[in-house]
Amino acid sequence: MSRFSSLRHPFTVLIVASIVPLYFYSNCSESFKAATEFEISSQCGQKKVVNQHELFKIIESNHQKTASHPQIRCPGFFAVIDDDEASNLAHQQKLISQANNCNEQFPTGSEPTLPENSQSKDQKIKELIATVESNNIETWVTEMSDGSQWPTRYHGSSYANTVSSWIANEFSELAGDRQDVTVQLVSHSNTQQNSVEVIIQGSDSSNEEYIILGGHLDSIHKQTSNLNPNSRSPGADDNASGIGTLLEVFRVLMATHYVPKKTLVFYGYAAEEIGLVGSQEIAAAYANAEKKVKGVMQIDMAMYSSANPNSIQFVTDYTSANLTQLATTLSENYLDMSVSTMRCGYACSDHASWTKYNYPSFMPAEHQVDSSISRIHTTNDIVDSKLDATYAAKFSQLALAFIVAMTYE
Repeated sequence: MSRFSSLRHPFTVLIVASIVPLYFYSNCSESFKAATEFEISSQCGQKKVVNQHELFKIIESNHQKTASHPQIRCPGFFAVIDDDEASNLAHQQKLISQANNCNEQFPTGSEPTLPENSQSKDQKIKELIATVESNNIETWVTEMSDGSQWPTRYHGSSYANTVSSWIANEFSELAGDRQDVTVQLVSHSNTQQNSVEVIIQGSDSSNEEYIILGGHLDSIHKQTSNLNPNSRSPGADDNASGIGTLLEVFRVLMATHYVPKKTLVFYGYAAEEIGLVGSQEIAAAYANAEKKVKGVMQIDMAMYSSANPNSIQFVTDYTSANLTQLATTLSENYLDMSVSTMRCGYACSDHASWTKYNYPSFMPAEHQVDSSISRIHTTNDIVDSKLDATYAAKFSQLALAFIVAMTYE
């Protein structure tokens, strides 16, 4: 890939309002006994209190499956607090949440009416997915994770926004002279790292609906990132693979001169690994502006496939049943993939941020999450024989099929 020093498209910083202070943001598993005397659930925006020493022990233990938690457990995103004021506030919010039976009321997302299929859509999907090139994905994933440009994409590192700007540059270069495309950085209140936002303006000016595709751009090492923010965390599968697949989707749309009827937005979310921070703020901004989002696709880990290249899973919790059914149908009809389902058991990626604000989302997952989970958040998450760009290309093809289904007339 060629490199350049300036963007060809508007590149501004968009300030998005804060949701919760990062210093006591919660996350993992449905309930957990913290170092303090109270148990705090991660659902419904509750808060967990841990100290710095305890933090990475929690992250590491939540990578493991147990008899009581047979599903894949938390990949580990936590923020840390250590002061009495925040601790007391977290305890109060927990009691309020218990009184309101919060865990039973967490939104599942609105269910959209599925678009009708047509011969023209069928032809367009086949046309676009045939142009996906897996070698592009492998190139992008390697460049983001091999350490030649930066050792980590951790949100608190010296490289946090070098990474964001590089990804924005890639999108801008692919956009060429398209006047309907805007590439910009989104700054946040709860992290120094910027998200990347790429907008393809819909051709129907009367249609105010949005279709969102995203994946997080940060990485983390479960044991060393808090001690040394610049320590190596390659994050090839988690989640350079998601960004790489989205870049390839965007490349295909630009190369084929695709113009969506609805506005199409791509996001590289900042600071997912410490609590879905970037996507939380972005989804909240959409909700506050009362924007109409008809569908959200999240790609988080898309490249690990040593034995099941023709299989894919869909996450069933914190997602839309209708969109998941649409994605299942697209996978079976156009990708010749066998489909199964899995539960995270918690808000495991950025799709949950949109669900929180009642926007419908879905998330495909690697068939071999059970195997890949042991590599992520370590220095072993690299491009090697376990990662298959041809498999990742299936995620790009699914994304293209979803885009056509939702935005083509």
